[in-house]
Amino acid sequence: MHWSAEEFVLGITGVLFAGIVASSRLPRVELTLTSRRAFAIGAVVFVGAAAALATIEEASYPPLLWVLPLVPLMVIGVLIRDALAVGAAERRDRDPAMSAQGDSSAPIVDDAVDETLHEGHALAADPTARAEDLAEIAYAEPTLRPVVAANPATPASLLEWLSSLGDPAVQRAIGARTAH
Repeated sequence: MHWSAEEFVLGITGVLFAGIVASSRLPRVELTLTSRRAFAIGAVVFVGAAAALATIEEASYPPLLWVLPLVPLMVIGVLIRDALAVGAAERRDRDPAMSAQGDSSAPIVDDAVDETLHEGHALAADPTARAEDLAEIAYAEPTLRPVVAANPATPASLLEWLSSLGDPAVQRAIGARTAH
């Protein structure tokens, strides 16, 4: 068995996908069960392909193979960005005295952003809202997830995803739905 550079690229891509799956166990990294499974399958496929192709003497690879590791690296970048945003939001939530003007690391919230959040809250609570709009709000605005979870228009698939995040406020909202 001889490992070429291409097989190492495949193996590294698989290891990066495995790292994504492992990082999903961290408290600030949110992945759905479906995403976790897809990345785990990717890890197994890439590592398995690398090992299998290493046994073939005359395997040829497309040049595009060299950019494969960029895919999990981009996913890792998004996960890091989201985890940092969650951490910043948690710090702001723990310290109510911290304001947008008093904390130089916090973004300045202007009236337009404030109005957008207000409209998002109204739509998140609207029982006639479309499922796509509720899903977009739940993904983009973590603070509105309990409102989306309480909305009777929220489809079961979105409730399942929200439940998988482990947010106690979301769990209470979902529990209140089933109690009625």
